[in-house]
Amino acid sequence: MTVYLNSRLVADDEARIDPTDRGLTLGDGLFETIAVRGRRAARTDAHLARLSDGAEVIGLAIPLAGDELKAALQDVIEANAIDEGVLRLTLTRGPAPRGLWPPIPAQPTLLITGACQDLTSQEPVTAVIATTTRRNEHSPLSGIKSTSCLDGILAAREAAKRGANDASLLNGAGVIVISSFISPYEEDRQSAGKIIGDGFMEVFVDAPIDVCESRDPKGLYEKARAGEIGEFTGISAPYEAPSKPDLHLRTDQMTPEESAQKILEFLREGGKLH
Repeated sequence: MTVYLNSRLVADDEARIDPTDRGLTLGDGLFETIAVRGRRAARTDAHLARLSDGAEVIGLAIPLAGDELKAALQDVIEANAIDEGVLRLTLTRGPAPRGLWPPIPAQPTLLITGACQDLTSQEPVTAVIATTTRRNEHSPLSGIKSTSCLDGILAAREAAKRGANDASLLNGAGVIVISSFISPYEEDRQSAGKIIGDGFMEVFVDAPIDVCESRDPKGLYEKARAGEIGEFTGISAPYEAPSKPDLHLRTDQMTPEESAQKILEFLREGGKLH
């Protein structure tokens, strides 16, 4: 396998990470797992935006600009002839002396690996609610892709012991929160449903494209139409509307408060909220 490490492509058996790298010693870093379809990385703008947000949270400089990162991802795809598979982008704060205090200036480590993989789900997913650990919703890390994944590992070990292959984590209050995602593909939503099981409820937050554009304070739709942003859902990337959502909210016909009330009523009627 050929990997991208700090601005160059190298064979994986020649790649060297400094033994004092804080990603290795402290889990001080970020990651993104990116699907590859048709020899192209999927939804790169969304992945890199999340990487940028996470880097801002932990105060970590990204050594490459967006277009340079996209080129590096594509280089790994081409070098390994990945028609369908996954990329893993790992960014750490780099080597440093012992101690928690981050080095100034830091020398970040950027590693991109890739592999061919069938992205079609082959087996049904069975999941449990983890009891050994919980997600700390008060931590800034709960909103980023940190390389420190021990809570997830503990939950995965528990799932395996209980005969399942995945686990859901409760937050500190002992509840699973309502999550909002841009989820344009039916296959991905079905996969989420299989992971969560009987507790999964799909809410279709619906609005016409012109209404979405009118609510866009950052001008992202305008940039997408101008070709400045690629793979933008509804413009340059497809959106597969849910065929049978549990709840359909027409947000062009109701206020945010009315939409929230509909969700609460739905949960109460289903016995999920008292």
